[in-house]
Amino acid sequence: MKTNKPTTSCSSNPEKKSGPNLLWIGMAALLLLILGWRFMVVLPPRGMVYVPGGNFYAGSPSAPLEDGPYRQYYLPGFFIDRCEVTNAEFEAFVKASGYRWEGNWMIYYTRNRGNYPVVGVTWQDAAAYARWAGKRLPTQWEWEKAARGTKGRIYPWGDKWDGKKALVFADDSQPVGQPVSGASPYGMLNAADNAMEWTRDTETLYYGYNDRDGSECRVVKGGCWALTPRECRCSFRYLLEPEAATHVVGFRCARDVKWFPQKARKSVPKPVRR
Repeated sequence: MKTNKPTTSCSSNPEKKSGPNLLWIGMAALLLLILGWRFMVVLPPRGMVYVPGGNFYAGSPSAPLEDGPYRQYYLPGFFIDRCEVTNAEFEAFVKASGYRWEGNWMIYYTRNRGNYPVVGVTWQDAAAYARWAGKRLPTQWEWEKAARGTKGRIYPWGDKWDGKKALVFADDSQPVGQPVSGASPYGMLNAADNAMEWTRDTETLYYGYNDRDGSECRVVKGGCWALTPRECRCSFRYLLEPEAATHVVGFRCARDVKWFPQKARKSVPKPVRR
């Protein structure tokens, strides 16, 4: 005798098809959005490194008059050039923009020195290049954090001097990016050697006891090939008149962290020669 067996199904309602879970789709989309935002923020532009926001130590407990008091500060995240601006890069800027420089950088730009740090530039020369490149000069605090990290290192690599990681007290500078072993915690190079660097910060240097005889200067940071190891500490700071153009001062650029990169300026105002 034949019997009809009932048809079984895994679904209580075989006519209703199970669709995608909207909750899981929403969570996946949110995760992709977060990862995409982090990728856009952390990925630095070409030739730059990312310094995340947060607290850091600046100044020096052993030399507060020279370097400032040893204190903790806060900075938002930013980008900064991995290396100093080179002669070749500055020359490309001059040719592309028609900029009339104030300094004497061409004196130090001889054959085969295209990859050496540009020096002999005034503060205005450095600021003009930064504007043209869609960047800006770093503040002294940004420069110091990028050079020494958050723990207040004396030198980019640590608290003890290592002559293999920086070329100082020498006869000349060297091509930028050498040695790599002297990199800061964020990958910034040549913070302790090569050329001292202009920053955007202004301070007043007084020549006497009268506060009316002060001269407005710009803060210069970093070591250079002509200094001693003691003067190449990350906290060391120097005041220089913005019109000065010396053979030991160059610069590097910084950039704010934004959703969209700044557009490089194709032209810059020409400074008035003094």
